Amino acid sequence: MNHNMSLNMLLSMVISALVIFSGRPVTGGRILLAGLQIPSHLLELQEIGQALARLGHSVYLSIDNNFPEREKLLKPGIRALTFYGMDTTFPQFWSKEASHALMDFILGKVRRNLKVTLRFATQDCTNMMLDEEFMSKVRALKFDLILYDGFSLCPCNAILPYHLSVPGVTVTTTLMGWDARVPVNPAMTPTMLLRHSDRMTFSQRLINTAVYLIASVYRISDYNTSLLQRFAPEVNSWTELQQHTSVLYIVLHDHLLEWPEPQMPNVIRTPGITTRPVGELPRQLRDLMEAATDGVIILSFGSVTGQLPAEIVNKFLDAFSQVTQTVIFKFGGGPTKPPSSVPRNVHLLPWLPQNDLLGHPNTVLFITHCGNNGQYESLYHGVPMIGFPLFGDQHHNAFRMVQHGYGVDMNILTFTVDELVNNIHKVFDEKSFKIAIQKASNIVKSRPMTAQDTAAYWVEHVLKHGGEHLRTGAMDMPLYQFLMLDILLFVLLLSFLSGYILKTILAVVCRKCLKRQTKQKQQ
Repeated sequence: MNHNMSLNMLLSMVISALVIFSGRPVTGGRILLAGLQIPSHLLELQEIGQALARLGHSVYLSIDNNFPEREKLLKPGIRALTFYGMDTTFPQFWSKEASHALMDFILGKVRRNLKVTLRFATQDCTNMMLDEEFMSKVRALKFDLILYDGFSLCPCNAILPYHLSVPGVTVTTTLMGWDARVPVNPAMTPTMLLRHSDRMTFSQRLINTAVYLIASVYRISDYNTSLLQRFAPEVNSWTELQQHTSVLYIVLHDHLLEWPEPQMPNVIRTPGITTRPVGELPRQLRDLMEAATDGVIILSFGSVTGQLPAEIVNKFLDAFSQVTQTVIFKFGGGPTKPPSSVPRNVHLLPWLPQNDLLGHPNTVLFITHCGNNGQYESLYHGVPMIGFPLFGDQHHNAFRMVQHGYGVDMNILTFTVDELVNNIHKVFDEKSFKIAIQKASNIVKSRPMTAQDTAAYWVEHVLKHGGEHLRTGAMDMPLYQFLMLDILLFVLLLSFLSGYILKTILAVVCRKCLKRQTKQKQQ
């Protein structure tokens, strides 16, 4: 009996495996990840890349030879394709010079020229495309698909799949729906450039609509078109290039942190791409977390933390000295020297396994700069937040966090020690924060597939079936047709003409009536 059951189970497993893998090609595809050379952006791509590698695909990551600690950044199962800096006019985005300039901008010490900033941000794309040895290797590998960073400030990585005539998949947190020809309604979907929710007043809806129109006509990225002119001179803008190149848009947020919006078949949402169940912590951290009977506060501002001025760091330390919780403070990697005096409950560490720390049951609060990945990791593990947005979309991210009831936001330049202490107690004392984010956490964890597996599924879908069936005719429409401006103009002209004709007819009829009445009176 047991023998028969074992045979039946084995037969069932074999049949299941055949069903699962029957549609998959015998040999995997060859996929290149091309992203902005910033750790958080490269990690997003690699999370999808690892899921694809587990499915048997060969995955490569384009990475600058001088990228700091590149061995630590590179995920298992992903091979590096190195390019070398060919143009040193501007420093790379991850360089110390760029970090200093960014912090000066955050602190209000400089007001950087927009064109300089954009040239600054696209330096790594320039280096990649101008490295002939790198491009020769890419051509020789004959990639089936390129997963590229669609960051709105510099979507220059789209030039690579276009130049190689390879299908491209955009990975982005900053999708402006109209660019992907998604019929977003500005009356209910706020742009990420504003601090608006989906319940706007008349003036907010008016401003939101105006921003949508202006941002769609005057694209920020189109100020920097040198690569476009060199490698795709027949294309007019970066937005047009992406519409030609991208067969799929993978968007790394959804309504649990943003607000509901319509979706087309070629737009796939995979929020929380860096989230995962808790892994085992290093022994030192594990012992520290388990000993924290009053709870643990995690503070991390990503790679910017080491750039914070000493006076701001000291304000954080003064506030933490007034709470009973253990504080793990990511600190290092910048010019700011470690403070001479650190409270006993505070531990300064140069690197944190952020997702695993947030998932520990003793973690009670996350103090963050409101990066998209960190916010979703906090949401996934049900940890309330205090946000200190620094630049870019982080101000919008802080606003959405507050609106959804997941935490409070503060100003990094003006906050006081007392304000921070009060807000820490507020998040602990008001249970609504924990209840709201725990509910969102339960919703995320109830989904049938992880964000990584969802993204990998749809990339495989495109590899096997192509992406033409996902495209809509709107992708080939100019903006004025997509927004029906020509139809609205036609209706307005028709209404004006009809009104004019009606007015003319009435005037003629009235004149005739008056003439008849006058004639009758004269008789």
